Amino acid sequence: MDELARLRESIDEIDAQICRLFEARMDAARAVAAYKRERNMPVLQPERERAVLERAAARMGNPDYAPGARMLFEALMAASRALQHEALASGRAEAPAGRALPEAPLVAYPGAPGSFSEQAALDFFGEEARTLAVDTFEEAARALAEERADCAVLPLENSTAGSVDESYALIEDMRLNIAGEQYVKVAHHLLGAPGAKLEDVREVRSHPQAIAQCRALLLGHPEWRVVPCENTALAARAVRDARDPSVAALASARAGALYGLTVLHRDAQDAERNATRFAVLTREPVEPPAADKASVVFTLPDEVGALARVMAAFARRRINLKRLQSRPVPEAPWTYRFHADLEWISGRRALLSALEEAGRDAQSLTLLGLYANNRRDAP
Repeated sequence: MDELARLRESIDEIDAQICRLFEARMDAARAVAAYKRERNMPVLQPERERAVLERAAARMGNPDYAPGARMLFEALMAASRALQHEALASGRAEAPAGRALPEAPLVAYPGAPGSFSEQAALDFFGEEARTLAVDTFEEAARALAEERADCAVLPLENSTAGSVDESYALIEDMRLNIAGEQYVKVAHHLLGAPGAKLEDVREVRSHPQAIAQCRALLLGHPEWRVVPCENTALAARAVRDARDPSVAALASARAGALYGLTVLHRDAQDAERNATRFAVLTREPVEPPAADKASVVFTLPDEVGALARVMAAFARRRINLKRLQSRPVPEAPWTYRFHADLEWISGRRALLSALEEAGRDAQSLTLLGLYANNRRDAP
C-alpha cells in the first residue's frame, strides 16, 4: 500500500467515527426538540450557539485549525436547527384552542417612543396601553418569549419595501403566535437638530426599510452619507443627542415632536399611500371570536406540482390566498420556506380541512396564528 492510500484509509476510519458521533449528536438534538416543545421554547438560542463556537475553536490544539472548527460546528448546528424545526413543526399544524388575548397586556416593541412600532401597539391596544420599548426586533421577540412582556409588535411587510424577513424568522425560531394585525400609515420626514437647514445635512440615519421607502430623496442628494440603524425613532433620538446640524434622520412627525427636532423635508417617502402591516404576537395561540384570517409557513418536496397541490387544497374550499412569500432556508441552501396569508368566508372547518390536506403534500406545515382581518383599517 502506497503512502497516499494509507492516508486515505486513515481518513476513512476517522470519517466513520465522525458519522457515528454525528448520529449521536442528532439523536440528542431530537431529544432537545422534545424538551423545547413541552416548554414552548424557541429553536434558536444565540447565546448557546456562540458559546459552542467559541468552545470548539478553543479546543483546537493547533490554532490554525480553529477557523475550520468554527465552520464545522456552524454546519452541525444548522443541521440541528433544521431537525428541531421539523420536529416542532409536526405539532403546530393543528388549530389553537379559543384563547383570548391577555387583558391589559404589557406590549414589547422595537425602537423608542415615536416609532411606528409603538404607534401600531397603541392603535391596536389603545392609547393607554402599557408598552416596553427595546432596541431591536430580536429583543422585542425575546422579551415575549422569556415572559418579560405579554405581547409584542413586529413589522411584517411594507406596501413599498416589501417583507421584513427578520420578523418572520424570529416568529418561527421563537415559536411565537400571530394573534392580530395592525396597519399603520407611514409618513417619513427628514428631521434635523433644532435650527438646522437642509443644506447643512451630510448624514442621514434611519432603519433600512425607511431608507428603501425614501430612495428618490436620497438619490437626489448623493452628497449625503446614509447610515442604517435599528429603528426610525432611535435615529431621531440620536439626532437629538448629537446636536449636530449635519446629521438628520428619517422618522415620523411624532418622533420629531417628541425629540424637539426640525422638519427639513416633509413626506420623504416615494409612495403617497405608504403603510406597514404589523403583527401582534403572543406566546400561546389565541383565536379572536371574529378570526377570519390565518398565517402559515410550509416547506415542500422538490418535485413538480408540489406547490400547486398545496394551493389547490385551499382553492377548493374557497380560501383566498392573500399573500405568498418564499424565504431561503439558511441551513439548507437553495431550498425555501413559503409564508402564506389566508382569508376564508366559509367557516373555520373549511380551513382546518384545507390545512390537513395541504399538510399531506408539504414536508412540514406550521400554523402561525388565527386572527381577525384588520384590512378595513389599512391606510
